[in-house]
Amino acid sequence: MATFDESNSDFYDLEYFISLEYRYLSGAQNSRIRSIFRILGPLNDRRILDIGCGGGHFAAHMQQRGAEVVAIDYARSGIQFAHERFPTLDARVGSVYDLSDFANNSFDVVTLFDVIEHVSDQHLALTQIKRVLKPDGMLVISTDIDDGFFSWWKMPGIMRRLQRYSRDGRAYQLIQQVEQHRRRFKDYHASHVACLDMQEISTLLATHHFIVTQHHVYPIVGVPLRDMILRVLPKRFRGDHQCIVARN
Repeated sequence: MATFDESNSDFYDLEYFISLEYRYLSGAQNSRIRSIFRILGPLNDRRILDIGCGGGHFAAHMQQRGAEVVAIDYARSGIQFAHERFPTLDARVGSVYDLSDFANNSFDVVTLFDVIEHVSDQHLALTQIKRVLKPDGMLVISTDIDDGFFSWWKMPGIMRRLQRYSRDGRAYQLIQQVEQHRRRFKDYHASHVACLDMQEISTLLATHHFIVTQHHVYPIVGVPLRDMILRVLPKRFRGDHQCIVARN
């Protein structure tokens, strides 16, 4: 089985980005997409740097909503996929560890959608991001919750059974069956080298003088009836993903 090495950008191959696009196109991640764009709000005329853009799906959607988007990913296969799938998108090979191509205070928003958990040196990353983000600019971080309510006791099995009662959930389970076979040869989840809880992220952001303004918890796969119940529970019970918004 191929092992993860952060310096090897080819670990994320074309198959990985095709699989991600299946998740989006099938509707398996509609809950995540709705949650993030509700948090982002209006995007007209905002200049956005999407770091770790993958195959460009989120970046393209932000562009369609009126933003000027620059999308970067250090995986060449991801940028190749983004160029082919979204030809009008400004997608470039680049790393969060080196944003020297961009001027100081040049972006209104910087996004890290499911990226921070793949980054071992978050301090270097945030130093780079802070420089290119405008004063009062917005940093948006979306990441997993690995030790939350959805992972307690028998909850993973319960949540999988509940997914059968939604279209998104059935699509997600079908894709997971395909990915389960693929994991015998390469486990992309092994690239999660630094999973952080909310307190750890808040501390990290405070160290770099970011001010957290919003914190949302939501399920990555939507099940309407379940999610109505989850919304009345305390925040930590509401999902397996979180989105943090901070101001520069």
